[in-house]
This record gives sequence, structure tokens and C-alpha cells, in this order.
Amino acid sequence: MNFYLEEKTLMIADSLVKNLNEENPLLGSCVKDGDKKRIKSNEIDETLLLQAKSFELKEFFVKELSWKIGATEKRITLSEKESANCLTAKRFALIGSKKGVIEVKGCLTDEN
Repeated sequence: MNFYLEEKTLMIADSLVKNLNEENPLLGSCVKDGDKKRIKSNEIDETLLLQAKSFELKEFFVKELSWKIGATEKRITLSEKESANCLTAKRFALIGSKKGVIEVKGCLTDEN
């Protein structure tokens, strides 16, 4: 079951820094390049990050999203569920044109 947790957490983190999903920016918060009509991977729009919504699958949920730019750190709790089985995936990206680190904390539901 740990492979499932690792796979889902890494997939969410990768999607976040490589895509644009206006319905749930947790799944993609990249900057859109209007001139070239494409998404800029690893360039994150911080205003989108702030709009991230919860995400759940049958046995998996995203507990938390956080990011750090220099000494400034922001954290959003996306689920009030508790779990003893969690994993955090980190991704480096430009956040508002500054180097930053994004962390996605994924967890398995304890009901299994």
C-alpha cells in the first residue's frame, strides 16, 4: 500500500508544477503564456496556489499544501482528516518569478 501512497502523492505534486487546472489549482497552478498559447512548467502562479481545493480518492487524500519562498512560508490545510500514514513530496519551482519549494502532503485513510 505504500507504493500507492507514493504514486498518488508524486502524481499530484508533478501535476501541480506541470499543468494548469482552473477548477482545482492543486492539480495545476502553472502560469499561462498567452503569446505562445502554452503552459509554463515549473512557473507557478501563487494566486492560484491560494485557491487549491481538497482532493480525495477512495483510500487517498491530500492533507496539506505548503510552499516556501526565501524566508516566507505559506501552508494550506486541505483536509481535516487525520492519518498515521502520510508522505510529503517536494518540488522546486519559480513561484511568482522567485525560486521556491512546494510541498504536497498525501495520506492514506486509516480505515483500511
